[in-house]
Amino acid sequence: MEFGRGYCRRAIGAISGIYRGKGAFGEYLARLAEKAVAVRALSFMAESDTVVAFTEVTAGNEMGEDADVYTLRDGKILRAQIYTDTAMMERVFGRRQVAAG
Repeated sequence: MEFGRGYCRRAIGAISGIYRGKGAFGEYLARLAEKAVAVRALSFMAESDTVVAFTEVTAGNEMGEDADVYTLRDGKILRAQIYTDTAMMERVFGRRQVAAG
């Protein structure tokens, strides 16, 4: 899989944020690996430069489903937006701490 320069990935919970570029995305994947997260593709839909992957996500005894929307350009992922089971991800990774104020 190749990533274009503008690749970015948003996440939720304790691992939330915007991940830009291969290096940052690699750090995100390393965080997922800490909890042995597994993703299985259930089905795909494609239209023009957009692909949607419906996936099943497991981590330990937790299971949820995602819809991953990818924008492609020249055969590379330009952008990914993951719509995930936020309750499951919070159970696995915890809640993101936000300063009051």
